[in-house]
Amino acid sequence: MRRKQRAFTLVELLIVSGIFAVIMSALFLSFRSGIKAYSEIQDKLKSNQETRRFLQRIILDLRNSFAWQSEKTYFSGGKGNISFLTIVDSYSAGSKSTEFAFVAYERQENGVITRLCRRGKDSLNLASDTRADELLSQVKELRLSYGYTMENEKTLNWKETWSDANLMPEAIKIGLVFSDKRDAIFEQTVYLPIS
Repeated sequence: MRRKQRAFTLVELLIVSGIFAVIMSALFLSFRSGIKAYSEIQDKLKSNQETRRFLQRIILDLRNSFAWQSEKTYFSGGKGNISFLTIVDSYSAGSKSTEFAFVAYERQENGVITRLCRRGKDSLNLASDTRADELLSQVKELRLSYGYTMENEKTLNWKETWSDANLMPEAIKIGLVFSDKRDAIFEQTVYLPIS
């Protein structure tokens, strides 16, 4: 007696293939959205790290700033630029040395913030061929304001420019607004050691 062999019908194969295609599509879409989210997080982390590095650099320079003389501080600042004398570390031949430098930060037209650092003998040489380094890009606005106190006052007053050649501000407020997809505005207040 012969038994009838059972096999899958064409309809059953089509149903299984359809279910398999739906499951694979769902897996692909969830995997793709996970990769996209991971990529976006990595981009945000990278840009936040670059911003943090920039803020650490400018804060260190400001905290090491000093007045050259009581009647000439070499400190000046506007809404999107600042320049001053500071102490910096230099490395050569495996050794570290400390020297004074003239430092200037400026937001360029293309949204890049640059840092000019003339060291040692070139510090006050305006004809020096020292080039500025690019520190941060896609900056829509660099907001700098300068804090000072009046006699007999205890609160800081703020102004957008600093042109007093005889004094240095007591604090500087740094604000960064970006032109890319970042939805954050970074702000930091730095109190200067000499005021």
